[in-house]
Amino acid sequence: EIEGKEATEALRRILKEAADREIRQAALFSLADRDDVDSLPLLKDILLNGTDKEMARVALFQIAEIEGKESLAVLQQVLATSKDAELQRNALMALGEHGGPEAKDALLKVALTSEDDEMAQMAVFALSEIKEDVGTDVLLNVMKNAKSQRARRAVLLALADDEGEAPVKVLLEVIRTEPDREMKEHALFALGQTKSDEAVAALLEVAKGKDGRLARAAVTALGEIGTPKAKAALLEILEKKA
Repeated sequence: EIEGKEATEALRRILKEAADREIRQAALFSLADRDDVDSLPLLKDILLNGTDKEMARVALFQIAEIEGKESLAVLQQVLATSKDAELQRNALMALGEHGGPEAKDALLKVALTSEDDEMAQMAVFALSEIKEDVGTDVLLNVMKNAKSQRARRAVLLALADDEGEAPVKVLLEVIRTEPDREMKEHALFALGQTKSDEAVAALLEVAKGKDGRLARAAVTALGEIGTPKAKAALLEILEKKA
């Protein structure tokens, strides 16, 4: 078996010279296992100038694995100039895999300003892949200011899988300040998924409120949390109604 630089060079030659599509595709998949900055020009050519969409998609995600500003610039170029909507969505996810402050800024711009619901939503999910670069204030900014309603909901879905104080803080802020009732319901559901006792007091307050629909959502969330503190809150609600 050929290894190292010799193998990488052989794979590049196959990609450039082989006439058989399946052979070229196999070489590209093999090359995708190598974080090789020297392959970037070839991958960029496949991505931007090729006619095979599947090979372009593989090249895109391989570029995301290569560290550095050059690979990031290629991903941003696809996002800004490609007329292929599917490739643009893949570029968003690839930026999430690439990570870093510049990738975060590019994704945040799409999440906040895009009026294309699918693109904006995908940008939020991509942001959730680089949580170490995305603070609570950034997510709350998207939640409040995104033009796309689906992007705002996507923030809640992303937070629903998180644990700890930060996502609870954002979700509680949504419940306190969000005028849209459906968004409040999504936030209540997400709070239940966090399994955090930090949410119990706020959920109990909503459960005791006058809005029956939100109260039911809050009770369901308390049941999802399921901790002794949440169970005690449910008992308090039952005793009040008895």
